[in-house]
Amino acid sequence: PLMVDACARIVHACPTRVRHGWSQVLDLLDLDHGVRELRMPVEVVVGTADRLTPPVHARALAAALPDCVGLTELPGLGHMTPVEAPDLVTGKIRALAATYIPSARIPSARGERAVHAEESA
Repeated sequence: PLMVDACARIVHACPTRVRHGWSQVLDLLDLDHGVRELRMPVEVVVGTADRLTPPVHARALAAALPDCVGLTELPGLGHMTPVEAPDLVTGKIRALAATYIPSARIPSARGERAVHAEESA
């Protein structure tokens, strides 16, 4: 709750006119643009109480993704899920990385340089 309050204070410190302008930009944002072209595993995470981008949008996004590996709805959380539930969100990211990033792409504890897929192709 403290981090959510801090984020809310930052947002509300922004002038109303600027926030309103940004809401118009977001309203015009085409969330489907390019989504069907993504060729990597994607996990969608949404708070069930998100009023800015409600779960219905997350469900549509998940349905449009060619390789959606999961849709997680976090009960009672809002738009700031990484702030509201950092352990849950980072846990999803870590699980996704552990499942889909080959160990050759992860640098070792000895400080070896990571090899990325585009370099080895």
